[in-house]
Amino acid sequence: GAAFASRELKEEKAEDRPAVQVGDPFLGKLLMEATLEAIELDLVEGVQDMGAAGLTSSLSELAHKSGLGVELHLDLVPTREEGMTPEELLLSESQERMVLVPKEGKEKALEEVFGRWGLDCVPVARTIPERVFRVLFRGEVVAEVPTEALAEAPTYVRVGREDPEVRRLRETPIPPLEADPQEVLRRLLASPNLASREAVYERYDHQVGTRTALLPGKGDAAVLWIKGTRLGVAAKVDQNPRYSRLHPRLGAMHALAEACRNVSVVGARPLAYTDGLNLGSPETPEGYHELAETIAGLKEASEALGVPVVSGNVSLYNESGGKRIPPTAMVGVVGVLEVDKRAEMGFRRPGEVLLLIGEERGELGASEVLYLLTGKEFGHPPRLDLGREKAVQEAIRDLIQRGLTRTAHDVAEGGLLLALAEMTFPYGVGATVEVREGGLEALFGEAPSRVLFTVEKTRLQEATLLLEERGLPYRVLGETGGKSLTVLTPGGVLEWSLEELLSAWKAPLREVLDG
Repeated sequence: GAAFASRELKEEKAEDRPAVQVGDPFLGKLLMEATLEAIELDLVEGVQDMGAAGLTSSLSELAHKSGLGVELHLDLVPTREEGMTPEELLLSESQERMVLVPKEGKEKALEEVFGRWGLDCVPVARTIPERVFRVLFRGEVVAEVPTEALAEAPTYVRVGREDPEVRRLRETPIPPLEADPQEVLRRLLASPNLASREAVYERYDHQVGTRTALLPGKGDAAVLWIKGTRLGVAAKVDQNPRYSRLHPRLGAMHALAEACRNVSVVGARPLAYTDGLNLGSPETPEGYHELAETIAGLKEASEALGVPVVSGNVSLYNESGGKRIPPTAMVGVVGVLEVDKRAEMGFRRPGEVLLLIGEERGELGASEVLYLLTGKEFGHPPRLDLGREKAVQEAIRDLIQRGLTRTAHDVAEGGLLLALAEMTFPYGVGATVEVREGGLEALFGEAPSRVLFTVEKTRLQEATLLLEERGLPYRVLGETGGKSLTVLTPGGVLEWSLEELLSAWKAPLREVLDG
């Protein structure tokens, strides 16, 4: 399985199928609950999950971190099939396994906990003072390697070189674009990247456990209530492969910035993130360049935003026939908030003032509207000022904490008009706004560090004073109300009924899934 992530994919797909794990979500849930119970009962000294390379990586990592060695008896390992060789036992993978080190004298109690959950719990190894990984099979030592050699990866630097085709696309100038904004918004809402996912998430019960504080489609991040407290946990995963393809470092920075922004606009303070790095082969100069730039971008954004990375994984060699995937850094951010002080994305009441934090005009490079109108991915992704980004996120969290707003939504893919349309969907409340700048850049251009929020008229001055004290640009765009989205532009008045926008947004994926 681990080797599968280090091979270029071939057309002969059948030979790759046995290398892919078949997950068992129910068994995984039982394992997590049993492990949590063992920790709560203070039965274990250490816990290590098992992933790539199975017993080899999990046991060697655990021993190395503890400054100890480990002696593993393969004959004791539970198996699903007979006749497995030592190599297969050491390297076989399953996500539904865990390594636990019980506290002395509590081995029996640990086995009883897992027995109650219907799970095997078998002693297969013991720690030893020698810093070696020793493997025994049928009474013989079949392997013995220093734990440091297994757990400490070598460091080396390859030659990296940017793909000249990527540079050419990034530096390609944006041609003059002529399009009817009235029609463009409907087409954007129906585009694959922006259309509603309701047809997918409505098929699952997202309120199992009754902890869901913010329903799917109601906010920019999920919010779960921690029962017995006033706290909630917000979570969001983000990535824009188009940005990352054209500028790997900047694309990775955008991924982390947007995930943090989405957590912030529901009222949560981002605490940490996990990443999943999906790239082509690092053994080519172009692939190595993309990997190095992606990691550098995450590091820069992580330090600037004050959000540490606590876990992650990689999937490399994703290429076939000489073509590699875009350097895609998936970023998952978690944050914490007072669960009763949270914001949703939808306009909830008429008569509230709508404000925009950040500049009105965005950029067309690498944007959704550029791809919609040309069918091509090119141009420079939007610039990102991490200092501004952090200040905007702090401001919107402060506005929510003070009770000045309960409606907030970031402006991301699709630009300002797309974000405004999305805010009309949850409660069917429209808005009338004024866009002072002309052109598609103002209506559909993309840029980070932009947030829309509403405030009651009686508290408008309090909200704007907060933004001014922080030195942030903002604009009063208009007011909520009605059953349409009306936009006053230098070129004239644009107006859509909420019904036509909602239909354009919901129909595409539902038509695909429902046939």
